[in-house]
This record gives sequence, C-alpha cells and structure tokens, in this order.
Amino acid sequence: MVKVLQEEYPTLLYVQTPKKRESAVDAMLVDNRSMEIQYVVEQKTRQISEEQWQYYNHTWLITTAKVKKLQEICRSLCIPGMGLLYMPPQGLILCKLLVDSAGNMLVPYEDHHTLTQATCNSEHKPKVMRENRYINMKAAKKITCAPIPYRV
Repeated sequence: MVKVLQEEYPTLLYVQTPKKRESAVDAMLVDNRSMEIQYVVEQKTRQISEEQWQYYNHTWLITTAKVKKLQEICRSLCIPGMGLLYMPPQGLILCKLLVDSAGNMLVPYEDHHTLTQATCNSEHKPKVMRENRYINMKAAKKITCAPIPYRV
C-alpha cells in the first residue's frame, strides 16, 4: 500500500508509527522537499470484497475514540487529518480528508454504540460494546493497485 501511495503522491513520504504498539495515529504524510508534515493519517486495512463493501453501503467503521484522538492531534498540530482505507481483495485504496487543521470533522458521520472486535491486532478477537463512528467513503478518491486475494 505504501509503495502505491508514494507513486500516486510522489512529493509525500508515508511515515508510519510503530506497528507493535497502539499509537494514537497510524502515520504522517510528510512533504519530502520541505520535510513538513502535511497530513495526520488514520489508516485501516479491511479484507472485504466489493459485494461486502456494497452491503455496508460504502461506510467505514472507526471507533469514535480513535477519530476524536485524530481530531485532537490535528487541532494541536494545526494539520488536517486524512483517512486511508485499504481493501486488498479489491486492489483499492480510498483516500478522504476527514478532519481540518482546526480539528473539525469535514465529512458527514453517524455515531452508534455497537458490538465490535476489541482489536484487530490480537490472536483472540473478543467483542466489546463501544461507540463507533460510521463514515461514508463513497465519494473518496480511489487509487487502484494489484488485488491481493482475501486472507483469513
């Protein structure tokens, strides 16, 4: 995914936070000429087909707490927040500006308390009830890449 993004945005460098720890954000997009941070990034990978994506009405579920943390960081750094949703089976990356540099949401969303996985980063996937934000990604910029078959 990172290689595809760098081909699409050659002046931006994708700098990710440590994967083995739970970071407040997933990455920063940095201008490789000025070395200034351009975007704070919330990135998720979803192993879903086009049919599943249509079933979910092109909506991305993110925990509300994670989005509020993104808003807080954007506000404190005066930098906008970008959402990147990577769907390997479709060979698709969706990019959408979610938060402005003042920390305000730029996209319509709905918050609902729902039962979801506690984390995607563990062997055991316990369920928890929490507030989740549903963001419609239908109008997001689409970047295509080679599909990667679904993996469990």
